[in-house]
Amino acid sequence: ERVRLALVIPHLQRALQLHRRVAVLRQGREVVQQALDRLPTGILFVDGECRPIARNHRADEILEAGDLVLRSGRLSACDEIATGELHRLIAACMDTANGDGTGAGGVLQICRAPTQPSLQVLVSPMRSMCDLLGHEESIAAVFVSDPGLPIDLEHERLCQLYGLSRVEAEFALRIVQGRSVEEASKSLRLAVNTGRAYLKRIFSKTGVHRQSDLVRLVLVGPAYPRAA
Repeated sequence: ERVRLALVIPHLQRALQLHRRVAVLRQGREVVQQALDRLPTGILFVDGECRPIARNHRADEILEAGDLVLRSGRLSACDEIATGELHRLIAACMDTANGDGTGAGGVLQICRAPTQPSLQVLVSPMRSMCDLLGHEESIAAVFVSDPGLPIDLEHERLCQLYGLSRVEAEFALRIVQGRSVEEASKSLRLAVNTGRAYLKRIFSKTGVHRQSDLVRLVLVGPAYPRAA
């Protein structure tokens, strides 16, 4: 029995090591997925056949809206010209990932309904991905931005980051959303002069001097990603 057990133990040890490795990889993937789901940009990772192998929550929303579609499992646009350009960029990224090209990807616009702005798409090559058996697979990343997506920020984050009051944070949020001082003041039932006074205090607390600088500060900061 000891001899037989000695023969089995090494296999059990390897199985346990493999199980632990798979568990660590699965946990790491779940953490990365949660982080990607908080971004306002749609992100898809596709293989050489333009088939998504992973994507974030925003990408799911874009697919559900029909702005991008899956035809026979392949990522496509609604018209043939945009689809051809998208597939061409993905193919070029695959060549780069495989070491057969030097392209850094590219960008394109995907038109939608006349009342909606075009989607802005960036396709970028990624390093080859290896599975547990060591098989390599080249992938490309497709980043999809929607200029028409409402800017939805949590004013609590602005309060914590810059020491704004609740009303100041609400006013700053409206400025970031593209409203004028007059429009922001009206939406908060403030006099225009009061709104201008709030804006001056916001500038002082955030360290900026122009509305465009305020917009940039907020959109590139940690207040923009979605909450958990």
